[in-house]
Formats: sequence, structure tokens, C-alpha cells
Amino acid sequence: MTATPFRPRGMGCGSRSGAIGAGRRAARPQGREEPELAVYFLVDIRDVTDGDKLALYRSGVLATVEAHGGRYLVLGGPAETVEGTWTFGTPVLLEFLSRIAFDAWYSSADYEPLLELRLGSTTGAALLLDGCEHPPPSLVSPG
Repeated sequence: MTATPFRPRGMGCGSRSGAIGAGRRAARPQGREEPELAVYFLVDIRDVTDGDKLALYRSGVLATVEAHGGRYLVLGGPAETVEGTWTFGTPVLLEFLSRIAFDAWYSSADYEPLLELRLGSTTGAALLLDGCEHPPPSLVSPG
């Protein structure tokens, strides 16, 4: 059975799903009516299983992120659960100007060996979140 994400009626960002951030906009590709909105890549590193491999990953990843227009917004540091329960390790949050830019980075020949290093040296989870315009149309009162 496939789980369906909970999305309250009327919530979201128009044609995009809800997410965090102010939704930086990328340049509009030729022929598109709506500009691409930023996407956010959230990785939660829960355990480091091979510090040497992780050091190799860290030494090369920034250049690949920047080459695809990405930037780091969070890299570890203190985190506090303010609602509910959440078990986390080391949060890492990257922003890309569009889904196209993220996909180009994540599947790039430059990132592929680094991804293998990260996956082979850590345990955790990752999410890709769609950004939205601000203010989100679903939260703006008509009139």
C-alpha cells in the first residue's frame, strides 16, 4: 500500500506542493508561463559509519553544489524540536533555484562518486521539498 501525504484542503502553493522557505525564483525558461520555484534538499545524517569516506565527500561536494546554482542554508548546528517528537541527527539543507537545477546536480557525473561516498559513509534520510511563492495564494484572503 502506498501512503498518501496529508494535505489539508486549500493548503499548498497553487500548482506546487507546500514547503519551507520564501521560494526564490529561477529565470523563466522559454515558453513557460510560470517561473520555476526553488526546491530544498533536506538530508538528515543520523550516523557516520566511515569518517574517512565522509571527509572525501565533504572536500568535493561544495563545488558541485555551487556549479548547479545551489547553496547551503543549514549544515549541522543546534536543532530544537518545538512541536511533537522528532529524532534527528545532523540536518543539512540545500537550496536549488529549480527542480531542473537539482536534478542536474543530483544526477551529474561530478556528484555521482560523491553521492556514493556519502551513502557509503553515513546512515540517514533525505527529502526533496518544493518551494512556493510568497505569499502562498492559498493563504491570501480574496479581495
